[in-house]
Amino acid sequence: MNHLSLTALILIVLTSCSDNNDLSISSDNLTECPAETNCSNLFTESADFDQAFHLKSGNFRVFMAEQKKTHSQDEIRSMLYIKAPMEGKSF
Repeated sequence: MNHLSLTALILIVLTSCSDNNDLSISSDNLTECPAETNCSNLFTESADFDQAFHLKSGNFRVFMAEQKKTHSQDEIRSMLYIKAPMEGKSF
């Protein structure tokens, strides 16, 4: 795992942990998004990434999670990409 991936993973874990037990989860919203943050999640099968992390056809299950928060004129963006082989029936 390279330093950028590790940093992104740490940021996501630190920003997603809270003592707030008021979760708002539904079939359209499977994860809680912090206040004033834009979140997106994607899971797909038979996919892969190119060198710029754009999705393309492939032999993997792919999960992507992204959070964007704007503070003043700066944007804080954290991304998590997980890629697993299509072998078997589970992620």
